[in-house]
Amino acid sequence: MDEHEIRKLLEQVKAGRVSRRSFVQTMVGLGLIAPMAAQLLPGTGVAQGQPKSAGFTPTKRGGGGRLFLLWWQAPTLLNPHISVGTTNSDGLRIFYEPLASFDPDGNLVPVLANEIPSDRNGGVDKDGRSVVWKLKKGVAWHDGQPFTADDVIFTWEYAVDPATAAASIGSYSEIEKVEKLDNLTVKVFFNKPTPFWADPFCGRRTIIPKHLFEAYKGAKSREAPTNLKPVGTGPYRYVDFKPADSIRAELNPNYHVPNRPFFDTLELKGGGDAVSAARAVLQTGEYDYAWNLQVEDDVLNRLERGGRGRVDIVTSGNIEHIQCNFTDPWKEVDGERSSVKAPHPLLTDPAVRQALNLLVDRASIQENVYGRTGVVTANYLNLPPRFASKNTRWEFNVDKANQLLDAAGWKRGPDGVRAKDGKKLKLVYQTAINALRQKTQAILRTFRRPKPTTGKPWRSPSRAACAPSSPTATSALANSTGAQASASRRRSISPPRRRCTARWTCSSGGSRRRRS
Repeated sequence: MDEHEIRKLLEQVKAGRVSRRSFVQTMVGLGLIAPMAAQLLPGTGVAQGQPKSAGFTPTKRGGGGRLFLLWWQAPTLLNPHISVGTTNSDGLRIFYEPLASFDPDGNLVPVLANEIPSDRNGGVDKDGRSVVWKLKKGVAWHDGQPFTADDVIFTWEYAVDPATAAASIGSYSEIEKVEKLDNLTVKVFFNKPTPFWADPFCGRRTIIPKHLFEAYKGAKSREAPTNLKPVGTGPYRYVDFKPADSIRAELNPNYHVPNRPFFDTLELKGGGDAVSAARAVLQTGEYDYAWNLQVEDDVLNRLERGGRGRVDIVTSGNIEHIQCNFTDPWKEVDGERSSVKAPHPLLTDPAVRQALNLLVDRASIQENVYGRTGVVTANYLNLPPRFASKNTRWEFNVDKANQLLDAAGWKRGPDGVRAKDGKKLKLVYQTAINALRQKTQAILRTFRRPKPTTGKPWRSPSRAACAPSSPTATSALANSTGAQASASRRRSISPPRRRCTARWTCSSGGSRRRRS
């Protein structure tokens, strides 16, 4: 990045299109130390602190009209225990609720629980083998039936039954029993000391009504009408659901939280692609909010200049990374490929993993692909901040990668491909078909040999070799009320769609890939 490009980036910071943090991290990725990068800002008239906008607090239930949401990947199933994927989780969360959820700092916040169990209130046993949940009074299901301890117990029974084939079974499998102390109190017993006792019944693990699901527990789980016509305790009631298309919901007049929800009706539309979703909010104004905008920052900037909406960028705990398969996908064991009994023939070598880590040009990916919507990191776990490691670093260094492979005995063959013990150093690298991930793959296709680049993570314990960047949750909002803006703090998770394949071959240039 030359001086002209840096000045352009500073102008974007002044205009509010790039955050100060993103600017500093970009400069750090290019080799500047953070204090020096920060010193570039005051001299250009960029404020050193930006006031936070006031939050929106509704004073009455309803009155907000219609909220029109656009998810370019549409929900297909609304059962919280047998559906998978973020789009389904987001769709069903309109209707179903957990005992507690997590705030942006990772703290538990009560939802259907009256309070969060702790050592102080006697809710968490000292040996870590049990926890007592006290439930909120006066909560009713959308059909008017009361929410009770029986629903919590049944949710565990439903999820843990192997015949149900619940995707959530892992969260409940270490529960020994759930005991009803009274109509609004349950005690959960674990089969061993369990530090993370808030996995079951919290976050994505929402409660389902016993009186509607009991007849469909086990082998009949896929036959329940409520899989497509949800009845929950949440702020909105079901009106209509067209799988892979749309959800329509209306305000729950008996919702247990005062003055909520704000919007009278809600419609979540699915389908299309990320760019068309961004355009539908920012340019045409057809929708109020679009989520998970896996769109190049240059494109977002052009759409945002249309003036009908704005891009809302919120730091996310999710990362864009290369997931390495540590089992052998080419070897079949007991009728299974990628069996845990068959370790990967290449990635079991630490030198190979370290070399791959050195060959991911995170700074170029952030600068040329993600822009303000991505922050470079060396870590897998980046949020909440209190878990951030300050001891990890990332580095892009082709020469060092070559030295590691040479020392480990990976010798270049006549074809330029490294090999050891008769095994060629070839890996298949697959990615989803969207512009951001395709361009990331293109950057990794041919590794340059520039001046080695190092960087310090902006926040947080580390993953091994493969974490190119940490994206922010990018969403588009139509210009409207503060209430709609307050709904924008979504996580950016993008399940892969169709895949393309390339072969990654380590050779004399460090690493190159050819399509196959």
